[in-house]
Amino acid sequence: MKRTFLLLAPLLAAALALALAAQFWLRPHVEEQLRRSLAAPAFADGVATQARAREVVFSPFSRRVLARGLEMQALPPQGPVTCHIAEISLRLPWRALLACTPLRGAILPQSGMLPVAENVVLRNLRIRTPRSKTGVQRAEISEIRAQSSLVAALLEGQGSLEPCSLLSRISVAEARASFLNVDIPTVSRPEQIRVREVFARNWHDRSLEELTLANLEFRVADREVLRLDALSQHGILLPGKVLLRRFAEQATLPLPDRMAVEILAGEMFATGEPLFRELRLHGLTVSTQAGPAELKELGLDWLSNTPLRSSLHVSGFALPLRLFTDASGFSLPGLDILRLDGKIIVEGQGKDAILKKTVIKAEGLGDLRCTLLTSGNTRGMNRREALLSQSYSDFKLKYEDRGLMARLALATAPADMAVSAFKAGIAAICALDTPENRAIAAALETFVNRPGTLELTSLPGKSCRPGDVLDALRAGDAGALVRVSAQAGDTTLDREMERLNAALKAQP
Repeated sequence: MKRTFLLLAPLLAAALALALAAQFWLRPHVEEQLRRSLAAPAFADGVATQARAREVVFSPFSRRVLARGLEMQALPPQGPVTCHIAEISLRLPWRALLACTPLRGAILPQSGMLPVAENVVLRNLRIRTPRSKTGVQRAEISEIRAQSSLVAALLEGQGSLEPCSLLSRISVAEARASFLNVDIPTVSRPEQIRVREVFARNWHDRSLEELTLANLEFRVADREVLRLDALSQHGILLPGKVLLRRFAEQATLPLPDRMAVEILAGEMFATGEPLFRELRLHGLTVSTQAGPAELKELGLDWLSNTPLRSSLHVSGFALPLRLFTDASGFSLPGLDILRLDGKIIVEGQGKDAILKKTVIKAEGLGDLRCTLLTSGNTRGMNRREALLSQSYSDFKLKYEDRGLMARLALATAPADMAVSAFKAGIAAICALDTPENRAIAAALETFVNRPGTLELTSLPGKSCRPGDVLDALRAGDAGALVRVSAQAGDTTLDREMERLNAALKAQP
């Protein structure tokens, strides 16, 4: 027994020495290093950020750091910004731990990324700016990695918080924030944003593999304006630093220049790789004075920018038509809610040319299929300028009527004059006596008499601008633009109107 004790004594003494060293040397050294790093000012765009913590505790054996009462403050030109975190806990990886000791120079590599924190948990985060208040009940980060040069600078009190620079110098494996609240107080219409959960995965430099939001709610003056069940994005790639700085400059203005923001957004969407590869939205409800507008599902796949290839699909879109009735007096008799599903496919066709394919199915109205080729450089233009400057060709449209013509007829003219009113419009756009106009007029009259299927095709090899279309229609020369064919339906327009009228009268 005595011999065994003598053999184990050195080991026990070494273990005791290590425990004492960890408790009485490593612990206070790491805690002091963390306090000094927090106290040193960090700069972003020339503005210093000061930080302090009420308590910093390090446990050598678990390698966990616990900071309570962390406060940060900055004084940018727009007004003071403060951040308060009730508690932060994290575990230091071995290399990050040793970097907090005099061994830093030997431990940190000259370049590259290294883990700096694991199992990070933040509780009760609050951020206040002159324009808003933000709160997060709990946030979790699985692992944070940072460039060794950034780690060294922060530990030496020379860190920079410049956002665009930080993007390229840190990475996050997974992050989750629960119960996010944003309050934007105003005199008469305070705004609130509530999000139950935000999740992000594999963020490094400009790329983010996944971002999801669950249960988002937007309120104005304590009235719910928007509700969203879920939103997810995959394959996110943020714009370059120059574009991000320009966007940040606009975002900090009291009244951003809407046209400048629109042009900047166009540059972001058109430059380099797609900003995201996939977007999915579920359960969107927007409150309006006429009732809720709803969208069951939206999906956007952004495959490439060079050439441009993307597809958008919409399912379960429902919009109260009283919105248009109240604003303009226009209505579609017998239809209170516009319900439709649709899909749009966009394909680049060489330099500055885009082919768009659209499919829309509207309940109680009809089905539409359309293709259109747009050409022209629209960089630096807003939407109106782009619309007017582009040329259009290869237009094809196929429409199958399922009630729209009867509703339009009842809405625009007395029942006994509807067909005559439509035919007067046909005569106006086909007034020029040419074989092409006569053929168009005959096809349109067939469709008006017995709504069925209508097809329009632009002239082969011919392109035009919006002004050209208006000029041709004013001159009564629709034949200079398109060719038209029609297939008669089973029922006359008069008969469809009678049925719709009878159904309307039968309603309570």
